[in-house]
Amino acid sequence: MKTSDVIISGAGIPGLTLALLLGRAGFAVTITDPAPLPRPQDVKASGRTSALMEDSIAVLESAGIWDEKALSATDLRILSIIDGARRTDFRAGELNQTRFGANIPNALLQAHAADALRSCRTVKIVQDSILSCEHSSSFVTARLHSGDTIKSRLIVGADGRNSAVRTLAGIDCRAHDYGQSAITVLLSHSKPHSFTSTEFHLPGGPFTMVPMPGNTSSLVWLEKTDRADELLRLKKDQFIQALQDHSRGLLGKISLLTNPEAWPLRMMKADALTADRMVLIAEAAHVLSPIGAQGMNLSLRDVRDLCARLLEARSCGLDIGSTAVLKRYARDREGDTALRVNGTHSLNQMVATSHPALLRLRRVGFGAVSHIAPLRALVMDEGMSAGHASASGRTTRAKVKTSTR
Repeated sequence: MKTSDVIISGAGIPGLTLALLLGRAGFAVTITDPAPLPRPQDVKASGRTSALMEDSIAVLESAGIWDEKALSATDLRILSIIDGARRTDFRAGELNQTRFGANIPNALLQAHAADALRSCRTVKIVQDSILSCEHSSSFVTARLHSGDTIKSRLIVGADGRNSAVRTLAGIDCRAHDYGQSAITVLLSHSKPHSFTSTEFHLPGGPFTMVPMPGNTSSLVWLEKTDRADELLRLKKDQFIQALQDHSRGLLGKISLLTNPEAWPLRMMKADALTADRMVLIAEAAHVLSPIGAQGMNLSLRDVRDLCARLLEARSCGLDIGSTAVLKRYARDREGDTALRVNGTHSLNQMVATSHPALLRLRRVGFGAVSHIAPLRALVMDEGMSAGHASASGRTTRAKVKTSTR
């Protein structure tokens, strides 16, 4: 039987980041995933990207996987919302910052994290998945589909919205199907984006163009599922014309660098984050609408807070998989998770509407944010610093420390 301090199920970006943070701190970590880990040279262009705020970037820096040039990161300096005839621009410079964050391709970040993991001697990579678990007072033993077993203090579920760990832990969840799909595609355009992420509010949902290197942008277009299916069946020139019409020509002439893809949207929140020697992070714990670009940022805050609690427990000589330690993590994440899940759900419902009263309410709200200076500053600061832990009444932006034993 193999042994490990921590087993992480799922080699997506959050799982890989947590494995690197813990491995660099001297924990013995096993990460399991049935899919082979990607390599940067094999990554193909895709419209699926993440707009990461500075706190998320700090987590990736602590894990040793943030390289702006290698990751094709592009600054987000202006966030523009266009609702009917009203345009509201939020500029990072108003907060004396150079940017809100950066936009990066998901697949490339995952591949760079996987590359870093291969050279981390304290982390073992197992191309398999967990079938069942057996608990004792001090350990949990995971049985893999191959028949191999691994004994550890803790199992972390980072295995996505259909999490097997969540099921094995007996944790239920509440979910909502939006009846929408998200269309993503990588675009080139004749006019510069000027590091501006532009979000149009449309009846089917937001239509958002996010800066990428040069004169390219990633598109996230939320539409009713039936309409999204119709759009994907259009001929290429017809689809491009739809993009031209919806973007109002802001980026000039548009062409496609990738084929459009779509996936159904839903909201999900686990009823609990922990069970006996088991804990959930990222999309095993919560799934959000992409509106507001909160999903990956929320997931990386899960990683940050869980890592901090495990490091704290070890430094105090505590059992890292104990109920007391896991409860502290759950308390850390409760407020932030509820706020983001409920907030993005409400915002998605508010934006994806054609009801006259709701339209008026939405536009009055955006007008207030635009013209009331304290409210405007609060909204922008929250966007840049969401999820900061409060210490003595002050917000903190410390990186996760990963000093070895």
